[in-house]
Amino acid sequence: ARMTESSFKAGKNRLSFSLYLMAYPAAAIEYVVVHELAHIRHHDHSPAFYAEVERYLPDWRARRELLKN
Repeated sequence: ARMTESSFKAGKNRLSFSLYLMAYPAAAIEYVVVHELAHIRHHDHSPAFYAEVERYLPDWRARRELLKN
């Protein structure tokens, strides 16, 4: 499992996050939370999914990059 692993279980409406996520900056954590919340409406990584993420985090690409360091 990746250190930043998170998931959304659609059938149970349950979000879960790795404890290792706490080692990242708040901006990165916020991205992961918004990313998983977007899965409530969009169960894929379609353009509509990313439009939903961008609605709340216009700088989501920069925040995602924080997870790669």
